[in-house]
Amino acid sequence: MLSWSLLIAGCAQPRYISTPLPVRSSVESVAFTSMADRIDIVDQATSALISSNFSITLANDRIGLVQTDYVSVSTVQQALADTLAHVPDLDNLLMKVAINAEERDESVFVQIKGTFQRISGQTRPMDNLIGLYWLEQLANEIATGVDAQYVHELDTETYATLISDLSTEDSKRANTGLRGAMKAGGILVVVLFALTLLAGSFGPTPTSTPTTAL
Repeated sequence: MLSWSLLIAGCAQPRYISTPLPVRSSVESVAFTSMADRIDIVDQATSALISSNFSITLANDRIGLVQTDYVSVSTVQQALADTLAHVPDLDNLLMKVAINAEERDESVFVQIKGTFQRISGQTRPMDNLIGLYWLEQLANEIATGVDAQYVHELDTETYATLISDLSTEDSKRANTGLRGAMKAGGILVVVLFALTLLAGSFGPTPTSTPTTAL
């Protein structure tokens, strides 16, 4: 939670306003240069985003800006790749995109910014790299559509290694949780058994029925 003060004229004390900050969010950006018209770049970017399962919140070819709402990374993966295995954890990692096409002399500088936010689970250092990989896939899709070249920073092999490490980490965490549950269950059984013995020790002692001699 971020708190900042606003000093109002005529007031002796500042008024504090609390502004919530997005939790567990990060930003990555990539860029390329194109000789295409800005309007064509915006059209191509809009088309690529829609085909990648994004919802467009703003598309303005006059200022060269396109923005989207949040979608899960797994949703983008389903649209852009058919050879990479689905990772359930990517359902919890959201991304939104802002694209700015800026005219510079005879070319257009295209910057693509991705904001990533985890909605559940533990934030991992590799979240940024996972988001960057899919941001680059999107950048390549847009660049190809306007006859531009995009140079990747993160290749598929490196991404596959990240996903493998992520799956291994999740598996270890699940096993640790299972062992903890089994240990807790074992302790509970021992306690119940001890209580049963204790109750038997302090309970009424049965009396034997006297026998009558014949």
